[in-house]
Amino acid sequence: MKYSPYSSILANSSFEFDGDDEFDSSSPFLVKSSPLKSLSNNVDNSIETPSKSPVYRMRRNVVSSPLHKSPYNVSQLLGSQSRKNADELSDLLKDFNLKDRFDIVKEQASTRCPRLRPVSRPVSASSSARQTRRSSIVLDSTTGLEMSDEVGALDGQRAKLELEDSQQRVISSLETRLKKRTLEVDSMIKAIEDEKRRIEEERKRREEEERKRLEEEKRLEEERKRKEQLAKEKAEREKKAQEEAQKKLKEEAERKEKLEAEQRAIEDAKKAKGLTNFSEIDSTFQHYKQMIVDIKNDIVLKVKEDLQTKNAILKHKRKINPKFGQLTNSMSQLHRVSDEVITLINETRGVELAFKWILNFVAKAIVSQAETEVRVRPDSSLPLARLTLNILCEFPELKEFLMARFVKKCPYVIGYTCAIDTVEGRLCMGWKRHEDDKWEEDISYDERMAGMMTLFSVLTRLPLSPKYFGTVSHPLPLSENWKMMARLLNQPKEQLTNTHFTVASSWWEASANEIIMNYGRQGQKLLEIIWTQWVDSVVDKKFTSANTLRIIGEDWKNSGTLKTLTEMEP
Repeated sequence: MKYSPYSSILANSSFEFDGDDEFDSSSPFLVKSSPLKSLSNNVDNSIETPSKSPVYRMRRNVVSSPLHKSPYNVSQLLGSQSRKNADELSDLLKDFNLKDRFDIVKEQASTRCPRLRPVSRPVSASSSARQTRRSSIVLDSTTGLEMSDEVGALDGQRAKLELEDSQQRVISSLETRLKKRTLEVDSMIKAIEDEKRRIEEERKRREEEERKRLEEEKRLEEERKRKEQLAKEKAEREKKAQEEAQKKLKEEAERKEKLEAEQRAIEDAKKAKGLTNFSEIDSTFQHYKQMIVDIKNDIVLKVKEDLQTKNAILKHKRKINPKFGQLTNSMSQLHRVSDEVITLINETRGVELAFKWILNFVAKAIVSQAETEVRVRPDSSLPLARLTLNILCEFPELKEFLMARFVKKCPYVIGYTCAIDTVEGRLCMGWKRHEDDKWEEDISYDERMAGMMTLFSVLTRLPLSPKYFGTVSHPLPLSENWKMMARLLNQPKEQLTNTHFTVASSWWEASANEIIMNYGRQGQKLLEIIWTQWVDSVVDKKFTSANTLRIIGEDWKNSGTLKTLTEMEP
């Protein structure tokens, strides 16, 4: 450490570091009491107004100087080397990291420590008093100078030692406090870093847990969806397999029925060439004619005699009769009406007489609806035929009642024909006779026959409802349709009337398309015979319905398509 003239001042000042020091925020070491202040005070006390006597000034400095009464030592320290000493002090302050006070020290040292010279200073009362007290130590000029030199040398050595010791103590104190503060700062930094590390680890842990939770939820959701998809696919496969099985069964049944129909068609075609058994047709007609008589005697009259049964049956009649008028072109409406009619009929099944009476009434209502409604709107035959087919599947006993009513009103449905030149003949062929004994008009008769033929033809070509598929056989299959048409074609020419061609035109529109679909080439041959050979056989009679049938056949030949009835809506 370099020697500084201010070392003794620093050593005698209160520049100590202990726990009771006050601190200044502007200082690097936060020491509020500065040795510069002591330095400033000492310098000011040493450099006052010069006195007239150099000796007096020296003695005065010996008394008041902190350098233990050495006037030459003070002059030497604060005189010629003031600026050098200021630089050394600056180095010391730099070592203490007191850069903020460096400029102040240098400025004070340069302004307050000029080279000392003898000065005259007025003597004050206090100075006189001090001179009096010091008079005992005043020496003559020669002796005092020598003693002052010795004392000054000793004081210089002691001051140097004290300065070094003070510097060492300051440095040691600073190093200790610096180490302590460094340890505290390092500890705080480590605590902050540990806390930051802990917070970061906690954040990462939570993020990892959240990530795992989300992944688990996602996995569970994907697993749920996968299971649902598998279950859905399985259900669809089972449904598809079931539908395919039902489809195969249906196709097999249709194929079998088609083969049977083709076989019967071949047989009927052979009969159409002259093998038709007209006696059998007449026998069938007489059977249903007698059945009408039996129904009247065994059912209708007996119900009239039983008032209680009659009243109960009439209530059911009033409920069933409006249902036929509620039919529309909608399948949903058909299902509703069909269920209601079947339920009402089923309620009478416990009483045989009532049950047969209701079946007879239903058969009459169906044929009557065909006479009045279908004759005007042929498309209305589809819902009526579907309702009839459903009731036939539920109650097979209805078939005999229905065919009896058909044959009575329209014997063409079984291929029956007789001469109409007698009253009995007209009645057998279904003509109506008014109260004045006049027969109905030919046009009215033809329209009624056409309506009933349309219903019968549609009834034979409709497939069974899926509800009854595979459980019951068709009550009126398409083979009955073929048989009827074959019998009409084999009728003797002299018995053919305009009505035969009228009902044939209605048959064509109602079921010709299904004839071709089921019988193939045989069906096509049947249609060609109808509109060519059969029509040509009566060309001399100039039947209007025969010409209409020829036009229908030509249109089919030219366009390749058959005009059919409008199908029902879902």
